[in-house]
Amino acid sequence: MRSKILLFLFLSVNCFSQLVEFSEPPTKHYSLEGYPQIEAGGILAKEQNKPLLIVFLGTDWCVWSKKFYEDVLENQMIAKDLPEVVVAIENFPEEANGRVEELKEKYLLQELPTFLLLSPEGEKISTFGYLPWKDKEFTGYIHKLVSSFREIATTGAEFDEKRYEELYVKAKELGWEEKINEILHKGVRFSKTPFFLVEKYASILEASSKVSPEAEALKEKIIALDPKNQQGALLQLALIDFNMLGKNKKKDPKKVIAPLVEYLQKFGKKDQDNIWKVEWMIGKFLFTKDRGKEALEHIKASYQAAPEYARQEIKDTLDYMEKNQAASKS
Repeated sequence: MRSKILLFLFLSVNCFSQLVEFSEPPTKHYSLEGYPQIEAGGILAKEQNKPLLIVFLGTDWCVWSKKFYEDVLENQMIAKDLPEVVVAIENFPEEANGRVEELKEKYLLQELPTFLLLSPEGEKISTFGYLPWKDKEFTGYIHKLVSSFREIATTGAEFDEKRYEELYVKAKELGWEEKINEILHKGVRFSKTPFFLVEKYASILEASSKVSPEAEALKEKIIALDPKNQQGALLQLALIDFNMLGKNKKKDPKKVIAPLVEYLQKFGKKDQDNIWKVEWMIGKFLFTKDRGKEALEHIKASYQAAPEYARQEIKDTLDYMEKNQAASKS
């Protein structure tokens, strides 16, 4: 899968670059050999109480749309392999029309192919882009999404902390914003562990470049719940703060890494499983800021603390940094 992701990143193109505005109502309910369009698919999904999978393509002009159609849709096996969903296809023309612009705006489409999973009632569950799947790989991925959707949708009202943590993770994997917020709200209200408080803290900092009073209050609660880092909450706080500070490109690098350095000073000796990862993160960050000498110190510390399986990659990084340092001095 990693090689496929790299291939996609290397070859990806924006297939909307040629679309222009043109106003005409839709004249067909079916396209691409019997696959319904959104309107007809939505009716079927509601009647059959199944999620609706919308596939946005441009097979006449987008190479990735054509490839997906040939690899997954053309043999017509998808309906047999995915009986739990209704599949609808919008096949955009090269000369765009008003319908294309309307769908782009409604579903926030930025490139083709794009895949959108909706509930039987039309609520957005998940959206994702293209990877060069074969038919079984694609249907397997959809099976997993639909299974998570059904599991989350049928959850009872009674709060079970462990169960809600699992469902929250699945909702985040889906990108199901309504359920993410719903589960998080309930978790913050009823949870007796730091998990949901940490998630809430991260969401607040992600939405703002400043630490609000609400975030500070949450941080104090998290520290009180896990003062010795036995549940890993303080490491999570350090990582969140590091990422938040790192968004400011003008910030002094020493201030950016301060949360991680402080964590190492307090808990490094007690957290052998993570010390090498934290040192690695600090070293990589400092290297991007032209702090080569300091970066090397942290990468060396990472190498010393790392398990055997990780050492070769760290050593390769260390060799590269040392060569870079030597070259900059000459």
